[in-house]
Amino acid sequence: MHAFPLTASQLKHWMFVGEKWLQRVPDGNAIQQRRGQSLEFREFREYQLGDDARHIDWRASLKYGRPASSAPHESWRVRTFHSEERLSILVVLDNRPELVLPTAIPKREVGAWLVQALCRVAALEDNTVRLACLFGEHRPVSFDRPNVETGLARFLESVNETRKHEDSLNPHLLRLASITTSIVILVSDLYFDEETQLEDVAQFFRGLQSAYRKLIVAELDSWPMERKELRNRGPVRIVNSPEAKELILSERQAQLVDETIDGNRRNFMAMAGNPASIRWEWPESESDAKTFFKERFFDSKGLWPLLRRSRC
Repeated sequence: MHAFPLTASQLKHWMFVGEKWLQRVPDGNAIQQRRGQSLEFREFREYQLGDDARHIDWRASLKYGRPASSAPHESWRVRTFHSEERLSILVVLDNRPELVLPTAIPKREVGAWLVQALCRVAALEDNTVRLACLFGEHRPVSFDRPNVETGLARFLESVNETRKHEDSLNPHLLRLASITTSIVILVSDLYFDEETQLEDVAQFFRGLQSAYRKLIVAELDSWPMERKELRNRGPVRIVNSPEAKELILSERQAQLVDETIDGNRRNFMAMAGNPASIRWEWPESESDAKTFFKERFFDSKGLWPLLRRSRC
């Protein structure tokens, strides 16, 4: 796996841009905001009758107040504050071996990078993070800000150890469902091979939503590039079939795959309770993995309201 492509300054810039965007664009899925009285300064505003006199900033009133001809209280400026609380975030990564495709930009690598980005942003916001594999019996990893790098290393090591036949839902997820969590993020392509597998995953995440947790699905839609790779590669030899043979992906077969992927996606979303979704679609043409990740991550506005401390 290649090195994480974003620097700390780039992550902080992404967070800064997100804060500005949220101030301009109200988001129904964002954590509710209201004014409070904590220790974090929000802004100055004009004094209103009934405001606590202890919050009047006399220096700011002299500098920004109205002319002396106004009534005295009309020149007063009051400090307002944010009330904050830490979030507990659960990130679940689809760790099936099939995610090594496509060869040009492997989903497993992009997914691991996204997990690292989410964890480092959450750590900068002083939030608690838990990481879990979707399949197999890998134990979840929990950590806070001082231990983010150690926790990430442990988790990514378990992802790399995933074996081919670990296709059952991780039983440790059921224990995590009983732990208080503010936000759950699923990173997956949703290309589940079996209907029972799709149903198990969807029902688990629907249960999380019914417990008043916010759920977002980060979709890794790589089929456009995989389809192009298969068409350009020529005959594909099926090694594990009863009769080893070669076949070429026809246009009709590619269309059937398109329809199956789209149908599975819609079924999953419906069964999971229609969670918020961020869809990263791979380009058909060859592209640098790091460049692709940076472009998609910086365009993911849907992550901004979710990876911050809750401001009330």
